[in-house]
Amino acid sequence: MRTRIVQAARQYVTNPPEMDTSWLGTNTFYRPASAGYRALVLLMAADRAFVDELAEAVWKIWAPIIVAYPLDSFHDNEMHKCLLRTAYSKAPEEVISALIAVIDRENREQGHLFITRRFEGCWDDRIAGALFEKACSSEMKVSCVGTLFDLLIKHEYAPATEYASSQVTVPLPAQDIQRERALALAEALFANRPYESWEAIWPCIRDDIEFGRALLEKFAGSYRHDRVGEFAQKLTETQLADMYLWLETQYPHSEDPPHQGPIGTRHFLAEFRDGLLEQLKVRGTPESCQQLRRIANELPKLNWLKWVILEAEENTRRNTWEPPTPEQIIKLVQDSQRRYVENGEQLLELLCESLQRLQERLHGEKPAVNDLWDNRGNARHPQYCPKDEPHLSDYLARHLEQDLGPTRGIVVNREVQIRRGEQTDI
Repeated sequence: MRTRIVQAARQYVTNPPEMDTSWLGTNTFYRPASAGYRALVLLMAADRAFVDELAEAVWKIWAPIIVAYPLDSFHDNEMHKCLLRTAYSKAPEEVISALIAVIDRENREQGHLFITRRFEGCWDDRIAGALFEKACSSEMKVSCVGTLFDLLIKHEYAPATEYASSQVTVPLPAQDIQRERALALAEALFANRPYESWEAIWPCIRDDIEFGRALLEKFAGSYRHDRVGEFAQKLTETQLADMYLWLETQYPHSEDPPHQGPIGTRHFLAEFRDGLLEQLKVRGTPESCQQLRRIANELPKLNWLKWVILEAEENTRRNTWEPPTPEQIIKLVQDSQRRYVENGEQLLELLCESLQRLQERLHGEKPAVNDLWDNRGNARHPQYCPKDEPHLSDYLARHLEQDLGPTRGIVVNREVQIRRGEQTDI
């Protein structure tokens, strides 16, 4: 019986009855086509070699139903993805045509797109081009436009990114439809390319408060607290601080809703705002510490920010510290005159110690101060005057090279070069 069923599936797939394609893009469930889909799924499991050897003409027949077949939780999605990839490789034009037909139906009847989720596994420029053309159509509802541009920008389709950026400019459109469209494009850009689109979107948020609030309220709902890090990694420390300051101004801590009760948009905004501050703290860079201090200066009422800054400084020290090697530690233990230098402050301290030793030589028991003066008179009438600046510079350079040479200084990640007429490179 199983053999007969598989054989019937082979015959039905390769010799189907005449197919009516008028059902495509409608809610009609065309049973002859759906029977072919089920036959292909069976053959993918029972006779994969047969499926792989099917002619392109056969795939052109079944491509529309593979695209449009209604899936539910009982279907094997991985099997469907594999079948869709194979169909697209054999009959790309038919697959794209069916995709556009389903998009038109979902746009017309539901105002939301679901079919595009199936195409993650067979994405290429041909599909992207078709979706971009459809996204730019005036017939598409704003919600569907946002879905398509979000997908296109996420897959780094350059024409979509360029087009969206060109539509989000100051001043923003005043008409409702155009303004909603700009909002959808801005959300797609901000979610996927926040750093690249910052110069276009940030002025809109900053200068148009109503637009900025609408964008951030939509955006915060989709970027929950556990995903803020993913978003924050795409922005610089300055951009994160600017965004936090704007959010704190529009949605201050003092107005945060209680944690009890139903969760709404305002809760998401508070989570998103605090998540940006947390990312600044854990980034652990000198720039993040500087931006946190800027936030604290501009928001003096938030006196608890001092503890956030302390934690950020600790993270920065942990991230930037480079421990000495065992060889360097052994040298330090063997000679108490050696110094471990890894930053400008420690080097400055070392230079001051060296200059103090030079001071002692200049005025010691056998003073060397005469080396810095010229006698332009004679023994009976001496006329002392200081030597010129280049001579003094050379004198100091020779002293520092000898005093901080291999017998005394240990320098880690710092180049100490004393050149004539130049400041010390630390």
